[in-house]
Amino acid sequence: RLFERGVKLNVMALVDSTGFDAERLAQGVKLADYGPKLGDLTELMRLFEHATTFGSLIQVPEELVAKLPALKRLSETTSQDLFVSNALKRLGPLVQQAGLLAAQYDAVVANPPYMGSKFHIPILKKFLKDHFPDGKSDLFACFIDRGFTLAKDAGHNAMVTMESWMFLSSYEKFRNKVLHQHTLRNLAHFPYDGKQPTAMGINFGVAATSVQKTHLAGYLSHYCCSRYYELNDNGVPFTFPTPNERLKTVATEEFKKIPGSPVAYWVSERLREVFERGTLLGKLVDARQGLATADNDQFLRRWHEVDQEKCGYGFASRVAAAESGKKWFPYNKGGEFRRWFGNNEYLVNWGDDGKDIFAFRPRSVIRNPDYYFQPSLTWSDVTSGPGSFRINDSGSIHDVAGMSAFSFHGVGRLLLAGYCNTPIVLAIAGATNPTLHFQIGDFVNIPFIKAVGETLSLEVTKNVDWLVYTTGVDWNAYERSWDFQSLSILPASSAAAQTLESSYDAWMARNRETIAEMKRLEEENNRLFISAYGLADEITPDVPVEQITLTLNPAYRYGGKLNEEDQWIRFRQDTMAELVSYAIGCMMGRYSLDEPGLIYAHSGNAGFDASRYNTFPADSDGIVPLTDNEWFDDDACHRFTEFRSTAWEATHLEDNLTFLADNLSHKKNGSSS
Repeated sequence: RLFERGVKLNVMALVDSTGFDAERLAQGVKLADYGPKLGDLTELMRLFEHATTFGSLIQVPEELVAKLPALKRLSETTSQDLFVSNALKRLGPLVQQAGLLAAQYDAVVANPPYMGSKFHIPILKKFLKDHFPDGKSDLFACFIDRGFTLAKDAGHNAMVTMESWMFLSSYEKFRNKVLHQHTLRNLAHFPYDGKQPTAMGINFGVAATSVQKTHLAGYLSHYCCSRYYELNDNGVPFTFPTPNERLKTVATEEFKKIPGSPVAYWVSERLREVFERGTLLGKLVDARQGLATADNDQFLRRWHEVDQEKCGYGFASRVAAAESGKKWFPYNKGGEFRRWFGNNEYLVNWGDDGKDIFAFRPRSVIRNPDYYFQPSLTWSDVTSGPGSFRINDSGSIHDVAGMSAFSFHGVGRLLLAGYCNTPIVLAIAGATNPTLHFQIGDFVNIPFIKAVGETLSLEVTKNVDWLVYTTGVDWNAYERSWDFQSLSILPASSAAAQTLESSYDAWMARNRETIAEMKRLEEENNRLFISAYGLADEITPDVPVEQITLTLNPAYRYGGKLNEEDQWIRFRQDTMAELVSYAIGCMMGRYSLDEPGLIYAHSGNAGFDASRYNTFPADSDGIVPLTDNEWFDDDACHRFTEFRSTAWEATHLEDNLTFLADNLSHKKNGSSS
């Protein structure tokens, strides 16, 4: 029906000016008869030299716009000269596309291309820097900016783009331009949570906007949001606009209350007041990025891969570490979701004060080395769920992904850890940068109300001290830790009459108490801060059990893949496997029932001291055969039987064997022999 109305669509693919000979045309045609000058032709040729690269981002200068009617008349003439005719033929499309790009429209609508600056070729990078300095981080932002020049004064600019311009600091100037020089009328937000389905079938957040070119002060913009669970399998909202808590009308002036003016349209007035009352964390602590080795395969190791004689733990400064003569030191690399303490798995080659990594520059980037080995509060850069802040004591170097804060001159470290692990900070982080990253720039813009901190300091610090200690004990209770001492399920000497099953049951009872107490204290901390911040009507203090980040907590350890009963079955199975692993370690001399911690981790019996293994002797040659029959006295099965008869009374051997066999797999009818 559109074509029946005689409407002509101005659709064309832009062409480069390559091959257009302006000088030959000027020589073959009397330009004065048409109006243009040679300079106008060369300017048109220069403008479209890279038309197929820059596309509709090209803006036609006003001086050239005034010459377009004359250029059009020139392009419509003919010539018998073959070369002049060819130049005229090439001139026509250039004039046509200049006219389209110079015109202004009632509505500009686009789904522009997306391309981050690291993928820009040199000529494109320079073009964007010169013409779109505020949007140069990504092509889509440049197209939004260009849309305003294509729109009439009362026109609208509507585009579907990535959501990143709404939040990231690299778009702050661009964002302020959109919000305060124009009028954001409508925004449909489709955030990406790392789950399916997604809007338009793409794995990043999407924002569909309609912006009026002129600025209307105080205008109440309309916002809606549709998340993955509010979309059908095709990524289309079940209802639009989606009726949820983010269906809002907000004046853009409200965004100024939050540092960087993110388009956090869902944030309540009370939470915005927290920004006005609070002091930004960047003024209270020193938050710093860390080391980027540029070759982790060369410079990093898991701690158990390295000769422990060359490892340096607990050094409080670079000087002390260098003077120690050690080569490998703890490396804070971020890691999985875990609060309070843990994720200590890596070592970095910082021998001779980082000599090898300094020599690897400029590929390696050694940021803020004066903060290396200092105590910190740390968190992971990439997160798809709640934030998890951990205490990191002296002795480690932090990675570029192991974000860290130091020098707690404005707030205590334990108090800050307690605050940062509350849902308040989660809500604030979701407002300032609701992406999968939480970096230094996001952390320093978190507000903290100092008066509240002073009031709650004693109680919160006491709670956090217990939480950090308990999580540390939990981390060190497994062989993954360089501070591992002994297996928690082993009975104390005074309880030798216990069976393996009774030891496990007693340990489980303590674990359940620990989980419950940790949940209680975390919720108490949340409640204290939420009440003091006046957010009780908006934020719940409850902590789901799967967010109690203890390895002894099956709900956290196995996530939502299993029901509660299956979680505990899986936990019991893994505990029995860990018992076997520890027993093998005792056979090999790595551990001893007489002493806690790592005893021997060398090869060739170098430095091996048999006197440290009196209760359960280590294997003399370090070879433990595993066969289908007991061909050797030191066969693994035979020695494991000895281990169980030593750790628990021999009178319960058959019961212990049966309990172990029944719980090493899902099969309940296997033989214990």
